[in-house]
Amino acid sequence: MPHLPDGNHRLFHQNGFMNSELPDIIARIRKHASVPLAVDFGVATCIHFDIAVEAEADGVVVGSRIVSLIKEAPAGQVPQLVENFCRGFKGSSPSNSSTAGVQSSRYHYPVVAVITRPTGMSLLPPRFCRYVLEAHYDCLLELEEASNATRNNPMFWDEFESHYGYMNCPSKLYDLAETRRSQPYGSHKINNAVGQILLAIRLGKTRVIAETGARQHGVATATVCACVGMECVIYMSADDVRRQALNVFCMRMLGAKVVAVESGSKTLKDAVNEAMGDWVTNLATTHFLIGSCYGHQPSLTIVRDYRKLIGREIKAEMKEATGKLPDVVVACVGGGSNAVGSFYEFIPDTSVHLVGVAAGGEGMYGYRRSATLARGKPGRRTISARFDYPGVGPEHPWWKDSKRAEYVVVTHEEALRGFCLCTQLKGIVPALEPLHALWEVIPRAKTLPKKTNSVICLSGRGDKDVE
Repeated sequence: MPHLPDGNHRLFHQNGFMNSELPDIIARIRKHASVPLAVDFGVATCIHFDIAVEAEADGVVVGSRIVSLIKEAPAGQVPQLVENFCRGFKGSSPSNSSTAGVQSSRYHYPVVAVITRPTGMSLLPPRFCRYVLEAHYDCLLELEEASNATRNNPMFWDEFESHYGYMNCPSKLYDLAETRRSQPYGSHKINNAVGQILLAIRLGKTRVIAETGARQHGVATATVCACVGMECVIYMSADDVRRQALNVFCMRMLGAKVVAVESGSKTLKDAVNEAMGDWVTNLATTHFLIGSCYGHQPSLTIVRDYRKLIGREIKAEMKEATGKLPDVVVACVGGGSNAVGSFYEFIPDTSVHLVGVAAGGEGMYGYRRSATLARGKPGRRTISARFDYPGVGPEHPWWKDSKRAEYVVVTHEEALRGFCLCTQLKGIVPALEPLHALWEVIPRAKTLPKKTNSVICLSGRGDKDVE
């Protein structure tokens, strides 16, 4: 589309003023267009609608004004208010006033395009969103349709479960003094990688890309790609490539190409950006196997659906071991995927207290910490490679604000104390990330009744952190 001269790229203003270049813009685009042409960017009134029609537009798209009406409408009055608004435009009729799409004014009355959802696309939960590049949109719809088709398909889950032996599932609970935890050998990342590689095969993709910080998702992705003979490219920040040299070696041994990202702040965020850039130029052949519950929908629910295996195993094994649900479930939170997996099955079980633990870094006040939820703003200092992403998946703030889960922080020093206790007393070398959760349980256990059962998700092994 030609560049719009207006600095904020709006074609209209609330007083009815029209960008003077609109007729010229429409004429220039129509020379190349073989489909109906619709006008958007600030359409909010009948005056705007009339101006667009007079400028020879085939349709008019009203988006943000509809959203505002919905937000402002009293409970139960949303449909009527939106319908009345749509009827106020010329050419609207009861049969087309809420049509999702565009019709041509040259062949039909022009309509207001009330943006709902394309055919086959699910409505998103209010805590999810999808603000993405236009080039990604069709690919995301394809991915969501494939995911929806498998979510309640017994044959897909039979195939998924057939790989349990390979995934070391189910994990076992191990007694750790008066607490319990899940299997530490390896990582929860393999659950998601197996599920998504099955989706990629169904979609006919021949190439997989992924991003990784601590490498555990990278190794899991490289592993499943090696199993099915698919090309694999892993994006890591240059800093993580250096400090995770052994793990980079593992990924390359598995046949993956590892790309060291030198741009930006050289952290996981920049690796994600580079992977997104690769994906947008290779959509037809490539599946982006995202490793955590941040980013775009449907990856949010896809990652959650494959990670909730963690909570399902905790629930089943705690009932077997104790005859009841755990009292407390604790997991570390970076992007939030292992915590989503640990918590999700327990959301309806309000007797189970859920605790997410973020990296307090060198202290809570200032920038040198990664406690996004606890502090309400990003911070970028952590010794844990997976915790330096300046955000968290949308399920977690939803649970925090609704009081369903508690979110706390543990500092570098405390996490390393947990490391010493775990290795010296139990002979287990866990990753730095879940050590934040481990340390949180130690002082918390002293305040709980003696028969309280707490589960800690030790979501990765620590060979990656030896240096």
